[in-house]
Amino acid sequence: MKTGRTMNLIGFALVAVCFVLSGWRVWERTQRDRGGDTVVIRFAHSQLEPGLREAFDAVAREYMALHPGVTVEQIAIPRRAWASWMETQLIGGTAPDLIQLVNNDPNPILRHFRPIDAWVNQPNPYNAGTDLAGVPWKDTFIAPLTDPPTYWPLYLSHYSVPTTLFTIRLYYNRALLREITGNDAPPETYEAFIALCREVEAFAARTGRTLYPVAGARPVPPFDALFYRLLTSQTQRLVEQVDAGYTLGGAGTGAGEVRDHAREAYFRRVWDLRSPEIRAGFELVREVGRHFQPGFLQSERDAAIFYFLQGRTLMMPSGSWDFSSLVAQADFEIGVFPVPVPTTDHPRYGANMYGPPSEANTSMRGAFALTKQSPNAERAIDFLRYLTSQAAHQRFADRSGWLPAVRGVQPREEVKAFYPILDGYPPGFMFSPGVDTVRLWETYAYLLFAGEDGVERLTQTLEPLMDEAIIRDELKETRETVASLAAYDALQAADFARRSDGADPLLSDRRLSELWEAQTHREDLYFRSRYHLETFKPRR
Repeated sequence: MKTGRTMNLIGFALVAVCFVLSGWRVWERTQRDRGGDTVVIRFAHSQLEPGLREAFDAVAREYMALHPGVTVEQIAIPRRAWASWMETQLIGGTAPDLIQLVNNDPNPILRHFRPIDAWVNQPNPYNAGTDLAGVPWKDTFIAPLTDPPTYWPLYLSHYSVPTTLFTIRLYYNRALLREITGNDAPPETYEAFIALCREVEAFAARTGRTLYPVAGARPVPPFDALFYRLLTSQTQRLVEQVDAGYTLGGAGTGAGEVRDHAREAYFRRVWDLRSPEIRAGFELVREVGRHFQPGFLQSERDAAIFYFLQGRTLMMPSGSWDFSSLVAQADFEIGVFPVPVPTTDHPRYGANMYGPPSEANTSMRGAFALTKQSPNAERAIDFLRYLTSQAAHQRFADRSGWLPAVRGVQPREEVKAFYPILDGYPPGFMFSPGVDTVRLWETYAYLLFAGEDGVERLTQTLEPLMDEAIIRDELKETRETVASLAAYDALQAADFARRSDGADPLLSDRRLSELWEAQTHREDLYFRSRYHLETFKPRR
């Protein structure tokens, strides 16, 4: 007993010491950041692939050489710990100056991050002497900053700037493909892809090797992107009934707007889980997913990567951000090709399609946002301007192997295959247009592959849950709309008070007009949501 008490005391003492040291470290860093001749800029992200941290460090050294007295510190956090780490840092008041936004959740934006419109509307000074000189910073990127995580329509503000484009491809083992088929040319059509999967399975059975066509994991990025491409290929024509204005250009193109329209259309019973297009999407996913390794939906992403690198699968879906890492780890030559989808002449799936889905609406990623806690906001933004200047970003892209985000910057030759494919038609929509409905998919997707009646089993399971889940998604959207309306009202009230007092207005006339337009749009959304929530009769 005495020994036990002693060990407990020692344990408590160690915990206390850890807390004291942690507190001292936070205090020391705060004092260092706020005082003295050195300005410390800290930026955090969750991308731990080889080469990327070295690329960030190289740019940071360049910046520090240009600005003596400035120290730039990189903080790389594993993806599994990212969410809890970020929440702890933001709530605890110890957050770095810049944080990567890894999802499109609007909840923390207003609370913890600063809008950066005042900076992005001005030219990037580090682009002097280039063809981007004098161009507003926000317009120097390859794709427009019109959607989260860079621009947040809900708040009419920019909150981050990107460092790359993310696209999804199928990686494959060139040597293994030659061994199986006699050549290393990847399939160019959906039919050829399925035929290759069957050929791999026949090869494995003939040779007695443990080998599967595709390495998969539970439906989280990037593996959900493969299923997303397949599912949305089957709702291309249905999307016309959901959002008639959805095109590759102009108004109403944002993925968020399509999700809003999809929920509204569900309330109007325009579609449900038994719509032919939705069931065709399920069948398509089932057809492809049956060529993944057994139990893949219970596997984590790392397990799928292990299968691929060990030569136990021929192919694996993943993103452009993984290319350098996978090439560095593989002892074989890696190739990539676009995820194939059926064509319009396919006897089962073609009738639901207009054609191959375009990647023209690919969002910018690797976006860094400015925290409200930053004691050196101007300097932090200046570092971001340097990182995304044409010259520095070229060196960053060369070192990292990431697709560049800045106009005029050339990618490394081997990553050009990841460039967005612009030709094609707008993709359709997912059957899960919200957080709660996505959770249903993540929880029950395994039913698709359990037995020969997987589509019907999934449909029967989801049907009694779908209505309530989509109601929760709509309520969440309504709460966010109300919060945005309150923010709009506060801005207008403050502007009115300043104008009444004869002071300079808070908002320009153009900004005020944009605010009124957005407010009218949001009020319309709110009352439409209220109507659907009050009149919708869930199935019991």
